[in-house]
Amino acid sequence: MKDNFDKYIFKHIKDNPEKKFTIFFPPYSILAYKYFQKEEVFNNLMSLKGYIFIKLLKLNNVKIFDFQIANKITFDLNNYKDVTHYSEDINNWMVKQMKEKNYLVSKGNYKVYINKLQNDVDSFTNNLE
Repeated sequence: MKDNFDKYIFKHIKDNPEKKFTIFFPPYSILAYKYFQKEEVFNNLMSLKGYIFIKLLKLNNVKIFDFQIANKITFDLNNYKDVTHYSEDINNWMVKQMKEKNYLVSKGNYKVYINKLQNDVDSFTNNLE
């Protein structure tokens, strides 16, 4: 996954410094993350996320927003059609958050985003297990 990111995304962004890019991590439901954890892919996803943050935060033409820790969204299952597809209202909410620069990832806070999601997933319990 890291090789694909480097080859298809990072290279494109790095090779186009005159263009501005906005990358966002969508707010999948907490049940999606629990599923990823149960299938033993969550740690790989978190590792990839950290890798992406570190690489992209070195570039001046990128903004990264991480909505995966937005518990008021991710914990409210009424926001979802299934475990990953959220409503149009959530899209509108994300655009507003981007405009206000909320959930903006920086060199100084990227570990907070990773640790918060890890803690949320580890501590969430449900009756589906």
